[in-house]
Amino acid sequence: MKFFALYRRLRKRRPLAMSSSQLQPTPSDGNGHLDVSSIGRTNRLHSEEEQLHIRNVLLAAESLLQSGTVDGDLRRREETVDVIGRCKIALAPHKILPPDVLWSIFHFCGETLAQFPLGSKRDIPLLCITHVCSAWRQFALGMPALWSNISICLSYRDWKQHDKTLSSARQWFDRAQDMRRSLFILFYVTGRHIRTPRLPYSWEKLLEFMAQYRLEDLNLVYPINHVALKLPDHVWQSIECLRLEALNHEPSAGQQLFSNFGKLSNLRHLKIYGSDHLDGMDRVIPWHQLRTFEVGVIKEYPVTPSSCLNLLRHSRLLEHCCVTLSKESSFPSTTIYTEEKVVLANMDNFKAQFRDGLAVPMFLQPLIMPNVTAFSLVRDSRLDRELSCDMPALIGIIQRSEGMHHIRHLEIDTSSAVLDIGVLLELLPSLESVSIASGHLSDNAIKRLSSGKLGLWLQSISLHVSHDADQILSMVESRYQNATQSDSQEVNDRPCPFKYISIPREVTDNGLLYVERMKLLSEKCNAMIYLDEYGYEDDRW
Repeated sequence: MKFFALYRRLRKRRPLAMSSSQLQPTPSDGNGHLDVSSIGRTNRLHSEEEQLHIRNVLLAAESLLQSGTVDGDLRRREETVDVIGRCKIALAPHKILPPDVLWSIFHFCGETLAQFPLGSKRDIPLLCITHVCSAWRQFALGMPALWSNISICLSYRDWKQHDKTLSSARQWFDRAQDMRRSLFILFYVTGRHIRTPRLPYSWEKLLEFMAQYRLEDLNLVYPINHVALKLPDHVWQSIECLRLEALNHEPSAGQQLFSNFGKLSNLRHLKIYGSDHLDGMDRVIPWHQLRTFEVGVIKEYPVTPSSCLNLLRHSRLLEHCCVTLSKESSFPSTTIYTEEKVVLANMDNFKAQFRDGLAVPMFLQPLIMPNVTAFSLVRDSRLDRELSCDMPALIGIIQRSEGMHHIRHLEIDTSSAVLDIGVLLELLPSLESVSIASGHLSDNAIKRLSSGKLGLWLQSISLHVSHDADQILSMVESRYQNATQSDSQEVNDRPCPFKYISIPREVTDNGLLYVERMKLLSEKCNAMIYLDEYGYEDDRW
């Protein structure tokens, strides 16, 4: 056959050599050479030597077809066209991508979290790439990290599907081999369905599923006050990040969250929302190595100011703290020592919400946070009591914390005392945003803010105390002019223009006039300006 004769003249007569251990033996023609009939019929990868043979076959076939030699023989022409097509399949670009490029592609596809129960395979990038060819599938299966992160939703609406969903998730997770896994679970059971006989069975099956693996990250939304979270020690000991969250409007059954926990010896990040009882935390949590601690509430307040201070005493590596504190009548007299100092040198973001605003001064008294960048004190939105927070208390923690030179964001909720914004900006020149409900700007502070001599980096102000609208609008405009002027002033010495202003204006008869002025100034300064009369952001541009 002329095609094979032409092919023999083109190809180099050298023995094939497998250059990669992952390549399987390729069928030969009996003489140690690549069998032309096998080209393109499988998804196997070819070595560089084999690719050279295939290119020669392709060139020979195309030359034969272009010469017109086989035009009169339909069968031979079809065979030649078939060879050309199979050669192009074998030489497809995706089959010659370097391993590091493939790894990047697969890693990118693996960033999309697999959600069980699975939907269409087309919506799951990782499954799509495993169906490109057998080589890609084997490559993906050889990357355990791709299979180590999933989410599972088990709802009371489909009890009968829970076993099937967990079985599919198990097949996926098993491909992660010895890696620690990341797992998000929504066990959605609310209202009367919490008391259904089906709940204990499905919960036990879910616990059995989790018990099979070493988990690095466990994020669980479930009836936290109704069922017990019982897992073997090897699971608890592997967890680095633990987030447990209650379902909204969940009836409380008095479940002690930590009563069945093992020692969380590797824990670094802990977030809990909606648990009514946190007794036993000290038994299982290694406070000395914790980096993140968050406790949010739905109904009950399980953390007292004294217990929070106690854990802060033992959590010197803490970087992020967000906690809601209960009312504690004996707090001031039993927990604070006059000269005590709780140094949190690594603290970056601190937020405390108080049910009892009177506890604020005593709670802040021992705290030292020299490197904090965001500091927030708020009151429980369901209570009317203001925070007992005044300037001496704030100045005290600022001075103890060596000036808080890195702070960027300051938030203080409604307090019993009016807070002087000018003094706070003088003490904290690095601030970029302030949200102080009871804050007041003096005439001198407004003047210095306008020129940029105060709050050089300040871009956002939110207050609930009424101010003169003319002064505030003039301040915004003057600061913008000083920030954008093109004189010889050093760029680093120019103030940042305001991007957000929310300050209620004093009641006047010229409301429409201010609305129009705010509109024009907002467009000119590229800023959001809110100057309503009552502090509810009614007039906004």
